[in-house]
Amino acid sequence: GVAINRLQPLALVSVPPFSQQTVAYVPSTSTPKLNLSSNQSWLTFEDVTPGSLQSNTHTLRITVHNQGLPIGQPQYGAITIQEPQNGQGAVLNVLAYAPVPGGGGNRSSRTSGRSVSASGCVPSQFFSYPTSFSPSFEQNGGSATSTEVFILDDCGGPVTSAVTGGVLGNRDPQLNLRSLGDGRWKATWNPTTPNSFVTLNILGADPDNSLYSAPLQAYSSVTGSSNAPALAKDQPFETEPGVRLPALAPSMQFRIRGQNFLNSDGSAPAVAIGGKALTVLSATGSQLVVSTPPDLNVNVEAQLVIQRTDGSSVPEPVIVAATWPSLAAYGDASKHEFFITGLGKAAPESLNVDGATIRSIEPAGEGLWRVLADRDLRGLKLRAGPSE
Repeated sequence: GVAINRLQPLALVSVPPFSQQTVAYVPSTSTPKLNLSSNQSWLTFEDVTPGSLQSNTHTLRITVHNQGLPIGQPQYGAITIQEPQNGQGAVLNVLAYAPVPGGGGNRSSRTSGRSVSASGCVPSQFFSYPTSFSPSFEQNGGSATSTEVFILDDCGGPVTSAVTGGVLGNRDPQLNLRSLGDGRWKATWNPTTPNSFVTLNILGADPDNSLYSAPLQAYSSVTGSSNAPALAKDQPFETEPGVRLPALAPSMQFRIRGQNFLNSDGSAPAVAIGGKALTVLSATGSQLVVSTPPDLNVNVEAQLVIQRTDGSSVPEPVIVAATWPSLAAYGDASKHEFFITGLGKAAPESLNVDGATIRSIEPAGEGLWRVLADRDLRGLKLRAGPSE
């Protein structure tokens, strides 16, 4: 089943033969009864919670009557849930779809790189539906909101790989939706334009197979100021000398650029990667110098979050490598002197450069190493490990 939290709109996607599902609703207070209503004749419901006692959780059975659905046309409905004693509740958005037998595309030209269902259906179009927001919703300009959609093709199958994003009408950066592997696609948006009305256009495409989504447009009323911590829109991570970092590593010191970093009392915020706290060495409103813990999970993509006492940044995906040696700065060119960062736990003597010889390496500050080589290292591959 699907759990519904109070006042949170969710979506239930129903594709034949999966026409009936159960959801769990948690009311604000224990109650023996909920008021339920539907806006579509093909969508019915039943509270199947055992007994009539006060209940902390209600089990709702949702049924989509497939015989009433037009073939090949997505149908949108909603079930409104209200608690009679206080008027609180939630909205369960429902997307129902009866696929066209065989699909809508030309089988010979559209099967490249695409899965064909057991029935021989070949997809020709995508459909998108919001699962974490309503078609018209309010957004606090000082906090981030989840932007999640479900995408299915016209064979009724969930779309798990495509080029998917959201275009915002207020010139904020495009939302790069990330696949959750089950048809859901998600990104987090922190509005930069306070007190505004913003259109959100969700786009999905598989250009290699000429598959595109039908338009999905939502409208957000942004209230309040956008004063939450925000990372720079370009690459926000760099070494202290100013070299941009494509990845991070354990036991590594680096700098984060952005705005609104400090708490209201001027103190430093908390910073975490994948839920693990980083040490904040220095902080200004637009710059943080931090170091990663030695036990940071490696060879993964994790989310970096800056947490102030009154709000947090949009999670920023970062690659965490076991080691990521990188040129941090250039020294005396006549000596082929360079400064390296990103060795992590690796011993300095394990540094190797393809096409050059390391003559000496010594500490040059927290997370930095001074390297003398027999030639210019720019453009060469740096590795921390045994020679190949």
